[in-house]
Amino acid sequence: VTEVYLLLDKMMSNPRNFLSDKRKDLYYGQLRFTSYKLYDRDDQLSIITDAYSQMTSEESSKMILVSGYSGTGKSALIKHARPILKTRNAHIIYGKFDQLQQAEPFFAIIDAFNGYFDKVKKGGPEYIQRIKTAIFEAIGSEVGVLTKIFPRLCQVIG
Repeated sequence: VTEVYLLLDKMMSNPRNFLSDKRKDLYYGQLRFTSYKLYDRDDQLSIITDAYSQMTSEESSKMILVSGYSGTGKSALIKHARPILKTRNAHIIYGKFDQLQQAEPFFAIIDAFNGYFDKVKKGGPEYIQRIKTAIFEAIGSEVGVLTKIFPRLCQVIG
């Protein structure tokens, strides 16, 4: 919070460093933030990392769902949590709810898994085979049902 006040003080004392009026026809000015920081979200970040720790100690398949109103910083929170969780060997997938896609049920979940399957395809043949084997061991012959929901899964399992 102190950093926010310091930045606001800098903005007020020298607004030309933060506002640009190059396109006067389109904008009154442009606000630039000098760094990518997450302010006052340590509690939420801890909840995510603690939940991951608890999930891994139970050896079960679970997920963490982050939800909230538009513009509240959910994506920024996840972007800050990703490097922390990756050091703990977490597999992170995420999807964003798009109001234009309301007609498609579970759009954010489908979007998240499609992004994951795209990432798997880029991992090389050994990685693809390892993921394919894990999927078949976990789901077995029912994997066909999932390909109807997640069409990009076909590109991973063949």
